[in-house]
Amino acid sequence: MAGRSVSIAEARARLPGLVKEAEEGETIQITRWGEPVAVLVSSSQYQQLAHGRPSFGAALDRFLGGVEITEVGLDRDELEALRDRGAGRVAPW
Repeated sequence: MAGRSVSIAEARARLPGLVKEAEEGETIQITRWGEPVAVLVSSSQYQQLAHGRPSFGAALDRFLGGVEITEVGLDRDELEALRDRGAGRVAPW
């Protein structure tokens, strides 16, 4: 995700320049002792990440709330039968 990395000390010393780079679309990873601890992004990038696409469940609920299932040729019982209510895949380990 990050375009480049800077230490906390470097970020502290160069914050105004790093903010300008973030405004221009750069993604800057901030590290402490070589380990990533934060990411500096523009406000618009943050908004996309924080308030981007809804979850699949929320999108499906919105779709089902705005469409009458019978209008698209589905029966509600058929729709409910499509969901596999099993426990899911068995992990190989």
